[in-house]
Amino acid sequence: MTSRPEMVELCRSISVDLTESKRLSSLLLSSFQFSVQKLEPFLRGTEGFSLESFRAKGSSFSPYSVILQSSRKVSDLALETSVAEMKEYITKFSLERQSWDQLLLRYQEEAEEILSRGSAETKNTEVEVGPRMYVGSSQSEVLNTKPDYQKILQNQTKLFDCMELVVS
Repeated sequence: MTSRPEMVELCRSISVDLTESKRLSSLLLSSFQFSVQKLEPFLRGTEGFSLESFRAKGSSFSPYSVILQSSRKVSDLALETSVAEMKEYITKFSLERQSWDQLLLRYQEEAEEILSRGSAETKNTEVEVGPRMYVGSSQSEVLNTKPDYQKILQNQTKLFDCMELVVS
């Protein structure tokens, strides 16, 4: 059994300014070192006991090694969680980018087709994009906020005809 002064000294050696986990780690370390000191006299007479090896292993523990081992596990878990979230975001953004690339490619193909027909036909040509192309992505939000430019141009046909007469 330990005497009361030794227990008091053990508790006083741990700073109250430390966080709870660091205080607990320090208490565990101090208890271990105290146990090593108390066991040493009993183990000296044991066959095959090496005092140097015992002291080396006992002193290899530091207050930071106990704290670091526990904090490493916490940080590893946090790191794994962050990596999993990042992989999920990367997958979502890759799918979104592919969707935008497909839409752009379709518009480019239709624009080339319209240009190849000639400028006379372009006045009445409508480019339709089916909702199946962009459903479930941010494209639907963006495209649904845009005005119907084809309808606006059709409504302004008389104005353009007048402007054409004035300019001619």
